[in-house]
Amino acid sequence: FCSNTRLTLDMDRWMSFSMSTPRLRWTFTSRLPASGSMRKADLDSAKKAVIFGLEKLRPVDRFNILTVGTWTGRMADSLVPATAENLLKAAQFVNSTQGSGGTDMYNGLISALEQFTSRKRPGIVVFVGDGRATVGITNREAINEDVRRNNKTRARIFVLTMGDTDVAM
Repeated sequence: FCSNTRLTLDMDRWMSFSMSTPRLRWTFTSRLPASGSMRKADLDSAKKAVIFGLEKLRPVDRFNILTVGTWTGRMADSLVPATAENLLKAAQFVNSTQGSGGTDMYNGLISALEQFTSRKRPGIVVFVGDGRATVGITNREAINEDVRRNNKTRARIFVLTMGDTDVAM
């Protein structure tokens, strides 16, 4: 994996994602919160952040959007190319997401990692939410250890927390 891979967030200009890895084809999975623990304003900010990240994808990139509430939802069954049609479908999926129930962070992360089947293309998971696991496995150390063990393709995982939280993944 290229050592200059970065995902940056510039809060001075609202939110700005930049992935600086020239000439690589990305495999991108974003996890969007769908639990009731997030305030509406925070969920709206998370939606905007995910859509902004989608706008940075190129047609050679592949992606999927997962929602994590009590259950994990998917925009598509597997990764799809970043065509105009799929990006529109993704924006509609993101904008239709409503918060309810709990947050099964563990299964959301594992489901995101299962999207990646090869190390030939760098994988990125952008985990957006309040950082609180409320159903399923909720112990942060156990989640982190299992994610490390199940990250067979060495996907990069970035966490963007929204709202009032002191949680650090």
